[in-house]
Amino acid sequence: QSLTQKGGLGSPSPMQLAHVRLSLLHVLLFGLRLGARALSTLPTDVVSPAVASEYWQCDRQCRGSYGFYERPITGAPVEQTTGVLGKACECEANGVRIGGAPFAETRYAVDSPTGAGTFEYAQPFDTVRFWGGAEGATTNGPPIFSTPLLCALNGTDIFAMSEQPDLRPETYNITADEADAAGLLVLHCGACAACSSLHDLAVLFMERNSTGELVTKCSTAFALAQTPFQKEPSAWQSVDDLKQCIASGGLDLSDDGRAWAQPEGKPTCMDCWVDNVFTDRVLCQEECLDRFINPGLKPYEEDACLQCDEYTAGPAFIRCAGLNRRSAGILSDIPREAAATCPSAYLSHEVESKFRLPDTGDSASAPKSRTPKSSRSARYQRFFN
Repeated sequence: QSLTQKGGLGSPSPMQLAHVRLSLLHVLLFGLRLGARALSTLPTDVVSPAVASEYWQCDRQCRGSYGFYERPITGAPVEQTTGVLGKACECEANGVRIGGAPFAETRYAVDSPTGAGTFEYAQPFDTVRFWGGAEGATTNGPPIFSTPLLCALNGTDIFAMSEQPDLRPETYNITADEADAAGLLVLHCGACAACSSLHDLAVLFMERNSTGELVTKCSTAFALAQTPFQKEPSAWQSVDDLKQCIASGGLDLSDDGRAWAQPEGKPTCMDCWVDNVFTDRVLCQEECLDRFINPGLKPYEEDACLQCDEYTAGPAFIRCAGLNRRSAGILSDIPREAAATCPSAYLSHEVESKFRLPDTGDSASAPKSRTPKSSRSARYQRFFN
């Protein structure tokens, strides 16, 4: 406004606005780095639990080393000059020390196939058991997106099965035709895990075009609440606050372990998503910082944040969740090659009428914007209980 009044220059051009946004991004990055250095000299009781624990990075690393699905395994970062990022992890289970683990993995670094950068902390994909992968990523043998395993429920009537809370999926090594002949409903390609439930399938289908925007919004709010300048504990967001933000925005993933026959000590579906957020915060920080300024999605080929997430957090995420949009055959707001989308699942090819109830003309088609849980039709509440 002052420029217009003093010099008659008119409104700033898109190019000028872009330079302003870039300058703000550099200031924010510099401020966070400077604050982080100062923060490292403060007592741990002055900083939030998220910052003190490095966003629980060592919990994830210790579980990866000593028991991937065992939530009682935890870890704590310790200074180590020869460690990754100058740190290492001390691991324990139920309060008993069980060993150490690296703070991050560096053996599987990969260059972006589209020139978006080098992902130094990439992880290997388990393509034997799970429907996942990325071009150039390390695997444990088979090609990416090729596992023959299917996660299925015993039955074919999805609405009748939704009324059976004790129904659990099982992993089968059979073809889609064999599953159909056996009277099975295939939830997704790959082995069953924490998100392998009808509830989570329905949530991901309903919110398939808005999950990226929502999770970015909630993870940004969580990170800002932990900044070095935020010293008041009442202002710190907790893990439960992050989960509530994601759920209240429409992505109300299960948080009770319903996919497991014995859920005690196992991750929930929401745990898998939160772990993914925190991994990105620690290991994809620079690639994803632009999301603070511009939360909109860019094409995957141009988005260093999405690619860093894919290579760095993706392997653990699909192993934890089992079910995601690609493994369930659901097309989404992120364009993917056809070969990366499961062809054998109940929702493969996104036939929206499959969620149509017999006594209505409605279908659970995904809206263009998020659909809060409170506004969903009561006719679909059986999938969201």
